[in-house]
Amino acid sequence: MLKKEFIVDNSMTDKNGKATPDALAGIMQDMAAEHSFVTGVGKDDIKKHHGVVWMVAKTKFVIHRAPMLNERIIGITASTCAKRIVFPRYFKFEDSDGNVLASSVSEWILVDEKTREIMRSDTVDDIWKRDEEGFEAEIVKVDNININCDFEKNLERSPILEEIDSNGHVNNAVYIKWVLDTLDNREVEELNIHYSQEIMPDNVINISAHEQNHEFVIVGRDKLTNAIHFKASGILK
Repeated sequence: MLKKEFIVDNSMTDKNGKATPDALAGIMQDMAAEHSFVTGVGKDDIKKHHGVVWMVAKTKFVIHRAPMLNERIIGITASTCAKRIVFPRYFKFEDSDGNVLASSVSEWILVDEKTREIMRSDTVDDIWKRDEEGFEAEIVKVDNININCDFEKNLERSPILEEIDSNGHVNNAVYIKWVLDTLDNREVEELNIHYSQEIMPDNVINISAHEQNHEFVIVGRDKLTNAIHFKASGILK
């Protein structure tokens, strides 16, 4: 288990001084990378010895209270047992009094560095460690996303250079930023996102959104092939 302290700065907040889900996702990504490194399954180690890279397949947030600008928060993450091809990782954010601000789960997969084929979890069975013991928090579960609905809003996005990460594709936190932009950056209570296919630098994505009774569904499709790159759902505040 890894625990780190952060201070919410201007780069992490919206116009109301509240930390955004994509900012929290960025922290989660960095914490996952650090925790993986110290437990022997960091990206450089698994690439060198197994020819695979980590990618996020699904993430869900439950936000009880958004952290505020200049607030001191604690991020905690723990890994748990692998399930066939999925490596679940739990997160929570607490305030200085120990109150849980947000809980999350991300489901990670191993992908062959060259072919992008999804690999079974036993690829790293010899070095993967579970350490969720002592992680006391609401255990969030990823939801299924039904996209059989009428979409009222459509827009188009193309990646910019700053949105591409070291794996050569759009960073997972950027997908969340695109979802929030589609929602006009309104505050969310829950956010569930499935990363169906990598978005590469030359992809153009058509994003469609549906809202009803504070709930939303969003899907991002390739403009040329109509293939789904991501699906998202959730609840607005």
